[in-house]
Amino acid sequence: MVEILKIVGAHGIKGAVRAVLYSDDLEKYEALCDAQGHFFKFRVIKYPKNGGSAVIALEGVPDRNAAEALVGTELFISQDDLPRLDEDEFYVYDLIGRDLPIEGTNETCKVISVQNFGASDLIELVRSEGKSFYVPFTKSNFLGKSAENLKISQEAIENYDIN
Repeated sequence: MVEILKIVGAHGIKGAVRAVLYSDDLEKYEALCDAQGHFFKFRVIKYPKNGGSAVIALEGVPDRNAAEALVGTELFISQDDLPRLDEDEFYVYDLIGRDLPIEGTNETCKVISVQNFGASDLIELVRSEGKSFYVPFTKSNFLGKSAENLKISQEAIENYDIN
């Protein structure tokens, strides 16, 4: 399962929810699933101008109280529903939990998470000892064309690991 949105609030009195989106094309999916396996058919009511969020009506959510009860709920799609990628593309979630080699060394960094605070994707890493740190997900910081052969550049470690 791949998280596609998170419900962050209720909208209005008819059961609509505000959601943070992790997809640019939510409407191509027929239904979303919560962590317990409950499926929700939905319709997008509006995409605010700032992007990254939407107001959504979920089937079976009749009023504001029901919508408020869903705040914090993460909704998912099946990995099989994701579009096929070109040979040199991969989904960043494929990196989470992986140990990536550091270029030119025998060391690795574990990928803890992928975050985006508004500017670009940041890969949260941790070395064998130390605190986690963020590295911008760019071609100069992460070398390789697939998730399987990705490496972290030595320069990225020097610039961003402040432990």
